[in-house]
Amino acid sequence: MTEEKIYPISDLDLKQGGSPFRLDNSTRTLFEDCPRKYYWSARGYITPRKPAYFPWGQAWHTALALWHRGEGFEKAESAALEYLQKENTAQIGDTVHTGENLSELLRRYVEYYPSEAWVVLGDEVGFEWPLPEKGSGKVHSSYSYTGSIDAYIEWPPYGKLIREDKSTGIWLSDSYLEQFKHSSQIDGYIWYMQEFLGEEIFGVLMNTACKKIAKAGKTPLFSRDIQRRNPEQLSEFLIGVGESFLRLEHYWETWSWPRTTNPIQCVGGIGRSQCPYKSLCCQPVPFTEINPLDLGLATRDKEWKPWERWGQEGE
Repeated sequence: MTEEKIYPISDLDLKQGGSPFRLDNSTRTLFEDCPRKYYWSARGYITPRKPAYFPWGQAWHTALALWHRGEGFEKAESAALEYLQKENTAQIGDTVHTGENLSELLRRYVEYYPSEAWVVLGDEVGFEWPLPEKGSGKVHSSYSYTGSIDAYIEWPPYGKLIREDKSTGIWLSDSYLEQFKHSSQIDGYIWYMQEFLGEEIFGVLMNTACKKIAKAGKTPLFSRDIQRRNPEQLSEFLIGVGESFLRLEHYWETWSWPRTTNPIQCVGGIGRSQCPYKSLCCQPVPFTEINPLDLGLATRDKEWKPWERWGQEGE
């Protein structure tokens, strides 16, 4: 068992702790987007106010998990609203990240999908799986890929699939939904589950909801699409994850942590939040000498460990 980290971590302690041996999709994406952003996150700095989409999305996941376990609408709604009331950070005037909007979207969801052809085998599943060494599918390295799965299901005649529940404030257009064909998160889900089961799975059921409720007929609120991956795509995924670990080792050795060359990563854009650390990159001193607490940031209270997530086994 590894020792629990205490935040914030000093620059020296982070360096002496060594390069990580675990990566999940969120952390890998953060690092590849901007090494400097990864550095600040690894030291434990966060915004003082959690973005409203985060607790709202967690509440939506809670509602769907209970609904698809067969717990009924009232219990699903009540548990989700209880969580949101405790964790909600929506600003005044935000009409999307509210309990009322969540209840209405859930009501429409269960009306749109009153029954399912699939059975839930388990949900809220965290995982950690070692990567294979280069040139061998049997000998594993010290690196692990981690994550968490919303649910895994059995769906005749397809067989086993992963169900991924997503909520978004973006309209469910064809161009938005097309991104799932290129998602490394989906690559990782399929690779892990096939490693764990020792057999192929059919794919990932993307269960997407738009939390911006428009007038009837304007745009779809819900979308379901099965994403599949071929062996070549999964091989490329593994190579990419391995390369990310090697780049992390490189930055640990050089301790340079360069900023992104894409300013959209800093200021945000459609479907992308602004970087919480952008003000730190404009200071007239070396970044390792900056105290982010002096510039309005806060620290997380515990380490991000998606592999420890665990829900319920199905029948």
